[in-house]
Amino acid sequence: MSFFHPSRRRALVFLVPLALALGVYVSTARGADDEAAAEAAAEAAAEAEERREAAERHAERAWKAFATGNHDEVLARMDRVETYDPTSPLPGILRARVHERQGQYEKALAFATSALEAHPDSLPLATLTYRLLFALGRTDAV
Repeated sequence: MSFFHPSRRRALVFLVPLALALGVYVSTARGADDEAAAEAAAEAAAEAEERREAAERHAERAWKAFATGNHDEVLARMDRVETYDPTSPLPGILRARVHERQGQYEKALAFATSALEAHPDSLPLATLTYRLLFALGRTDAV
């Protein structure tokens, strides 16, 4: 008895449309999942962009406050930058520079070295750390 025997044709007539319908349903369900995933990815990208812009805005205002000598505002803005962009080396740099300006070289060095450990490739942090070591007379540590 072959597969296309007349007694099996009726089953094929019923099963082929059923299989096609199920295939369309499965592909539609997958398409909905793909759309949901794409929508979630777009929302995450938009949120990341907002966080980056907020971090840049606070960093810009912190630099302006640093230029005018408003150290309390600089430290507050660096807290905000750190919450929006924890990967940025800028909070460590500006915190150390604020304490350097205030003559608190040990505290400045502590901020600079901890930031340098987190961001070993940051040239501004390395330069600041070496400058603080020289200011403290610790040339043997360089």
